[in-house]
Amino acid sequence: MIAKRGKIDEAFKAGKLDIVAASPATTSVAFNWGQLDAVIFM
Repeated sequence: MIAKRGKIDEAFKAGKLDIVAASPATTSVAFNWGQLDAVIFM
């Protein structure tokens, strides 16, 4: 599962994905998306 997260992270950073839906627990560990204008937790 960690490898899949890494692929999603790289695709998002490269602009291949517009949206990533993930739990706060997932996004708080190992993701660095400081370039984002907004993050929404539901």
